[in-house]
Amino acid sequence: MAQEDDTTSRVRKAGTRRQFLVYMEPDLIKKVKLAALKRDVSASALVEEAVVQWLAANEPGRKRKSGGGKTAVAEPDDEAE
Repeated sequence: MAQEDDTTSRVRKAGTRRQFLVYMEPDLIKKVKLAALKRDVSASALVEEAVVQWLAANEPGRKRKSGGGKTAVAEPDDEAE
């Protein structure tokens, strides 16, 4: 299995990746693919880094910036069939 280019400071070992299927709106998928193309990275690498950053910013016990409102994360009822 080929090793993906590393766009972050984390070290990635060949063969440690696993597939994770998610459903997104077609327009969002297009935007992700275009953003990845512009940055010369894979869509997987771009989405992975976005998730890493989101998780770091939303750790339990971490104070959130004021601004309120819900996050863009879907509620369980919004998940695909």
